[in-house]
Amino acid sequence: MCSRKRVTHSAIILSICLLTSGHLSAAAKPKTVAEAVEIIRTKWISDDDRDWILRNPKDHVRASLHFTLGLEIRNQFGLWGRNSALMKSCGVNHPDDCSGIIIEQLWRRIRSEADPQFIQKLDSQFDLLDRVQINCSGLNLIELGELFQRLQKQIDQQVPAISTQQGLESALRIKLVGDPNLKCFTRAEFSEDVNGSVPLGLLLGWISWRNGFTIRHNPPEIEFMFHDKCAWEKPPTWFKR
Repeated sequence: MCSRKRVTHSAIILSICLLTSGHLSAAAKPKTVAEAVEIIRTKWISDDDRDWILRNPKDHVRASLHFTLGLEIRNQFGLWGRNSALMKSCGVNHPDDCSGIIIEQLWRRIRSEADPQFIQKLDSQFDLLDRVQINCSGLNLIELGELFQRLQKQIDQQVPAISTQQGLESALRIKLVGDPNLKCFTRAEFSEDVNGSVPLGLLLGWISWRNGFTIRHNPPEIEFMFHDKCAWEKPPTWFKR
C-alpha cells in the first residue's frame, strides 16, 4: 500500500508514491542503481512526471529534481545511513552525487521506452538550446510579454543558420501554456551580471523557477507551462539593481 505525496518545487511538481509509513524497510531498500530506478519508475512517479522527465534535457532534469525527487531518494533509500551497497553501485562517495546518478539513469530508462523518432526530434531541439545564444541584458523587471518577445526574436534570428549548418530542427517556437498575465513582471536579477550572452537552455533554467513556470519540450515548441497567473504583480524591489 502507498499514498501519494505531493513534492513541490517551483520548476516541477512531482506526485511521489511512498509507503504509508513514510519509510521503506531495510529489506525493501534497493541495492543497485537499476533497482532504484525500477522502484521510482513503477511505484513513485506519475505519468505526468515521466512525461516531464522525457521532454527535458538530462542536466535540466537532474538539477531541477535535486531537492524534490533527489531528496526522497536520499532519505527513502538510506543514502545517509547504511545502504552502502547502493552507494557502491553508484560509484561515488556522497549521497547527493548518488541521487543525481539515479535520476540520470531514470531519465535514460524513460527515454529508452519512447519512440526513437520522437527522441531524435527532442535531441535536435536540445542541441539548439545549447547553440542559440541569448543576450540577457535588460531582462530584469520587464513585463513577461516583452520577455517572450525578446526571446523569440533572438531565437528567430539564429535558428535558420544553425539548422542549416548543423542539420538540426529548422524552427523553435515559444508557446505559453496556462493563463499567464503578460503584464506581470519578470524576475531575472542575474541578467545584469552576465557578461555577454548565455545558451538558451541555461537561461530557461534560470528564469523558469524564478517566474512560476515549467519548461516542457514538444518540438518544435518550447512550452512555458504556467502554474499561476502571475508570479510578480509588482516589481520585486529586493531584486532591483
